Amino acid sequence: AFWCATQERVMGIQAQTPSRVLILRFETLFQEPQVSLARLGKFLKLDVEAQSAQPFLSKTQRPTSFGRYKSHAKLATTPRINRLLTKLNYSAD
Repeated sequence: AFWCATQERVMGIQAQTPSRVLILRFETLFQEPQVSLARLGKFLKLDVEAQSAQPFLSKTQRPTSFGRYKSHAKLATTPRINRLLTKLNYSAD
């Protein structure tokens, strides 16, 4: 519930000042690092070329805790939390 509340708060701030807030999904940083870096570069108005970004991208490592939640019992959620999870492209399952 706390995580969802903070996500909603950040999304609200982003809606008010979209040029000052960029939301990057943590998972996407490791699943699609080039896409994430391109979004970050565009947001910061930087020309990020794939070749110059390679040293950074080669150092990104998927955390061992990635997907750890799947081995634990599902948390009880509310319909409101389920809607937020869906909006953020997370599975409520």
